[in-house]
Amino acid sequence: MSTELKTCTRCQQTKPIEEYYGAKRSYCIECERETARERMRKYNATFRGRAMTAWRDAKKAAAKYGVFDDLTANDVMFVFAISHGECSYCGEVTDDYQLEHIVPLSKGGKNTLSNVTCVCKTCNRSKFNHDLLTWQDRSDRPDDFEILTTIERMATRRGVHIEVIFEELKEQAREHK
Repeated sequence: MSTELKTCTRCQQTKPIEEYYGAKRSYCIECERETARERMRKYNATFRGRAMTAWRDAKKAAAKYGVFDDLTANDVMFVFAISHGECSYCGEVTDDYQLEHIVPLSKGGKNTLSNVTCVCKTCNRSKFNHDLLTWQDRSDRPDDFEILTTIERMATRRGVHIEVIFEELKEQAREHK
């Protein structure tokens, strides 16, 4: 019994046909996977790619926690566009910005435009799933964190006074202590 061999046009290695997705494919499975990873890296480096990935991740998390969800891909692109890569919490400008739920979904926050903002990776990891007021008092948050800016942004997006948002955040902090 002879095994059919084929040479991959990318890596130039001769491999059994079983190491290809199909006999008519020119790249072996390993090379096809690598080119797919390269395409995804390039796509995720684009503004739209980053926004779409953040939106899909937010939708999955909202479904996991069973919270209200009306966030759209356009909402995420809007948040990213108006931030210009500036972290809403510390003010650092970065190319590695992320979508952040101000009131964590795991604590009953909603997946809505008024509850998301753009933050740097450091602040996102530091805040984790803490509510905003509790995190404000933690030592691992940035020194130049401005909570009022975040509260004003939430109020503007919802069309309410900042006192409404502040009261909601205080209530959330009381509930999750």
